[in-house]
Amino acid sequence: MKRTKYSNGGGTKQKVHANVQAIEDKFASQQRGDSFGRGSVRLPAGFTASGSIFKNKDIKVKDYTLEKNIGNKVNVGVTTGTHGKGASLSAGNFRFNINKPRNGDTQYGLSYFKKI
Repeated sequence: MKRTKYSNGGGTKQKVHANVQAIEDKFASQQRGDSFGRGSVRLPAGFTASGSIFKNKDIKVKDYTLEKNIGNKVNVGVTTGTHGKGASLSAGNFRFNINKPRNGDTQYGLSYFKKI
């Protein structure tokens, strides 16, 4: 059976997006008025400071991080923000985290990362 394509002659607009995440981000920001910003700066003596902010009509979340490279692939960092405070130590592919949420018990984590 032959397939027949019908058209009413109306104009169709087509938008091309990079990926599904881009479509979801655009839709979400239109619905809630989301705004997001992130920045990072390298400081003297091997320090890196970064911060981010997310805001919509319901919530506002701020996070700040200070990291220091103390050797060959060894980093220490502290984080503070809207949801709590934390510290981390990473060496090679391992990372150890301690987080203290504003409302809750202290959380500990150990991660291993490997590129595939």
